[in-house]
Amino acid sequence: MKGLPQISIRRVGQLMAEGKLSSKELCSYCYTLSLAGENVWKLSAFLRLLDRDTLMEQAEASDARWMTNRPLSLLDGIPVTIKANLALETQPLTAGSRILGASAAVPSHVTSDGTPPVGYTADAVQSLIDGGAIILGVTSMDEFGMGSLGTNTASGIPTKNPLPLLRRLGRRTQDSGKSSFLDLVSLSEEAIMEAHAAVLSEDDHGFSAGGSSCGSSVSVAHGSSLLSLGSDTGGSVRLPAAWCGVVGLKPTYGHISRHGLVSYASSLDTIGIMGPTADCVSIGLQQIVNNQRRDRDSTLVPLPYVRSIAENLDSSLALDGIKIGIPAAFSVAELPDNVRDAWSASADHLASHGATVEIVGSDAISPDTLQRALAAYYIIASAEAGSNLSRYDGFRYGVSAEVKSNTMNNPQSMLERQYATSRSYGFGSEVVRRVLCGTAVLSADRFHTYYESAAELRAFLTEQFEKATEQYDVLLVPTVAFPPAPLDRTTNSTQTLANDAMTVPISLTGLPAVSVPFERPTSQLFPPSMQLIGPRFGEEKLLKVAALLNT
Repeated sequence: MKGLPQISIRRVGQLMAEGKLSSKELCSYCYTLSLAGENVWKLSAFLRLLDRDTLMEQAEASDARWMTNRPLSLLDGIPVTIKANLALETQPLTAGSRILGASAAVPSHVTSDGTPPVGYTADAVQSLIDGGAIILGVTSMDEFGMGSLGTNTASGIPTKNPLPLLRRLGRRTQDSGKSSFLDLVSLSEEAIMEAHAAVLSEDDHGFSAGGSSCGSSVSVAHGSSLLSLGSDTGGSVRLPAAWCGVVGLKPTYGHISRHGLVSYASSLDTIGIMGPTADCVSIGLQQIVNNQRRDRDSTLVPLPYVRSIAENLDSSLALDGIKIGIPAAFSVAELPDNVRDAWSASADHLASHGATVEIVGSDAISPDTLQRALAAYYIIASAEAGSNLSRYDGFRYGVSAEVKSNTMNNPQSMLERQYATSRSYGFGSEVVRRVLCGTAVLSADRFHTYYESAAELRAFLTEQFEKATEQYDVLLVPTVAFPPAPLDRTTNSTQTLANDAMTVPISLTGLPAVSVPFERPTSQLFPPSMQLIGPRFGEEKLLKVAALLNT
């Protein structure tokens, strides 16, 4: 993606260590960039930006540590963002839902919108803070993580993909002679705002940024943050990462603590990481896994020390001894030619660097099982959502909506009407659909037919993928089948399901997967991204291959 000059966390660390860049300068630039994205481009990537003065105080403390050669980690002084379903002590925890206090009005991008702060911080977020990372803001999302387009928001305003505007801004930046990252950081707020306004067009209706971690992917793609935390239940990190041209990792289920993550489907929810490069994502993963608490999430698996990919790579980035599998089952009829071509080119690229590439036959991963996985996912996810969201009733949790006085013709009790009113006000239409679906499949007359069948298929699918990842170090498939659609057009349901079919099966297995932009000379507005799938807790090798594909 030819937009603003990209810079990695590792390179920023070098500049800070050399005294060529300060955290204060970097945070000021990223904050201004986020304001330009929200106020000029109307990206709607953020629900809230944190107080600027507080950010500058944290940046000054980081600069003092770098000046004395005592940074807390490579993330010290780096601006990062977090999805709205992750707890941050000083901020409300809304998961993008009105029932938890998310505003139905246009986001004001201030520190507080009247909803009280949650009072604690998610373990994954705290691990980043302990490493000196500076939380810039809380990003937009599809309500409770339910959606793949970034349109199911409490405000009703979709999050917009920045890539088309970034291409224009990149050309303008190059023409102006401001071609380096340090040049951009030195620009004034007025200059940044003016540059963003200059590339707008009346014809810009916008494209979807993907979902549900839409704001997180946009903040990284735009440059507002160098790292962002999202959540992935069926592809909610990988799909928006692919559409926004960034790297997005869904770690192994149980690798990152879910303490402080608002639950959607508990057996599928995974905190994911987005960054401009595979190395940035690896640095974030290393900081979180090696510094998180291990006593507040029963699904967390204790593991030895995790290294960043840079510690495992030599300068040649050779893949000698790495076996890459190409599952034939993912070659669905709906796959466009440009995606097939990119899939083939990416396999050739890995083979040219020493990897052994082989086709994984349909006897190993069954196309029929893969096709039925989508139905199994929606049954399981909806069932768990119905259970998890039952707590939001306006009494135990969630806002309590005003109930009109009873009438003679209303058979409901006052309590029933309070429940109905609060949940009707607080839940969006997509959430209601999934809760109703979940309630239905868990009913006594449908449980064995639907839920148990879905669980059996999930186990069979997991067995197939685990056997494949025992034979191959990495499986290579497209992240999505189709590019994002314009926001002013009706969504093509066939394309949406085809996209889900690429990401959902891996979520059901709990295996790690990373989406990597694979852009060769192309005129495509949204070049395809590739998805790498690895064995359980095989993130290090997975990210090593991703780094090569990302170069």
